[in-house]
Amino acid sequence: MKLGLRILQIVAGVSLCVSVFATDQKLSAKPHANATIQVDGPRPGYQGKIFFNAASPASEKGPSFAVADYKSENFKVSSEITDISSLSLSLKQTNAWFTKPGSVKFFFSTDTTTPLEEKLCPLKFDTKSLPFGLAKQLGTLYELGAVEFKGEKSEEDDEKGKEKTDTYTFKVKPELKAFLIKSLNDPKSTIRLVVAPNDEKVSSTWAGCEHRRVEGQILTFEVTTK
Repeated sequence: MKLGLRILQIVAGVSLCVSVFATDQKLSAKPHANATIQVDGPRPGYQGKIFFNAASPASEKGPSFAVADYKSENFKVSSEITDISSLSLSLKQTNAWFTKPGSVKFFFSTDTTTPLEEKLCPLKFDTKSLPFGLAKQLGTLYELGAVEFKGEKSEEDDEKGKEKTDTYTFKVKPELKAFLIKSLNDPKSTIRLVVAPNDEKVSSTWAGCEHRRVEGQILTFEVTTK
């Protein structure tokens, strides 16, 4: 009886230690680089950096997908991450005459070395690989999920600094969770987010990382650390 009681005390003590030292927290960062990829390659000039657009071939601006890179060190991980309960993405609409509502899909890419700089980036929207236009250019893609871009078009509001915020929250599937935990725990790694059109009509228009008025593509993880 004494031995059994002692075992229970030890187990309780271990459980208490785990509960004391496990911490839930939110980690957020904005990207350090992004690109909107069109049929001929990255959207050129400063517009390729201040916007983050995914559009179907029906778009009057032509089809595109977009890529954003986050440095793991910018999430300021202070201790080892053991779990991710959810993640959210906040985007600022920067609407224009060609903005149209519809479905887009988000992914994380295992290819984080293909450059996004305009003169070096080899990526192109592949019109033979619809709806996403991605083909096999970005290695393995972990699907995060599809969302509806509402596209409340109002260029006047945008000019007044009243851009609408779209916040999407996702549950993370096990395979993607393992990939993201490994990336976040490595301060030298890059996390690459991809957004692509998911129907025949959408033309989503959001702010990029160098937009002059708003912060775009804020990625937030709800994590548990040791």
